[in-house]
Amino acid sequence: KDIRIDKELEKLLPPLSEKDYGMLEQSLLKNGFKECFGKIKVWFPGGGSFNGRGAAYIVDGHNRYMICKKHNIALPCYCYEAVHFESKEKVIEWMYENQLARRNLSEMDRYETVEKYSAFLKEMARKNQSDGGKGLSNLTRINTRKEKAKMARTSDGNYYKLDQIKKSGNKEI
Repeated sequence: KDIRIDKELEKLLPPLSEKDYGMLEQSLLKNGFKECFGKIKVWFPGGGSFNGRGAAYIVDGHNRYMICKKHNIALPCYCYEAVHFESKEKVIEWMYENQLARRNLSEMDRYETVEKYSAFLKEMARKNQSDGGKGLSNLTRINTRKEKAKMARTSDGNYYKLDQIKKSGNKEI
C-alpha cells in the first residue's frame, strides 16, 4: 500500500501534548495496533481505492501511523478506512470539524485550531457577499467571529478574549 503523509494536512491541527503522545506510544508498544484505537482514515485523491492504484493520504491517525512506523509495529489491513472527499478543501474542512468534535483540547487549543480554519470561513463569507451582489437571494449570513466561537465551543465574548490574549503575545496570560 502507498500510504503517505501530506505535510500540509499533518500541520493543520495542534500536536498532541508530550504526555498524550507518550501515553499513545506506550500503549502501541505494549499492545500493538488494536481496533479499539480507531481506524487510520485515508483519502485517495481522484477517487481511488485500496483495490486500485495511487497513493492514499492520512487524514486522521497521523500520530498512530508514525509511532507504528517508528517502532516497526505491524499495521494490519483492518486498521485503515478509506474516506471519500471531492477535494482537498473538503478534506481540510472535515479534519477540522472531526478534531474539534472529539479531541480533549483546551479552550486555547480549540481557539488556535479554529483560527487555522478561519481562512475557509472568510472565503465562505466572501463568496456569499459576491453572490449577494449578483442578486442571488436566500444566502446565509455568516458572522465569522460567531461561527468561530461556535466551532470552538465557547461564547462570542470568550472567543474575543482568547483572541486578545493570543494577540498580546504574553505567554503568562
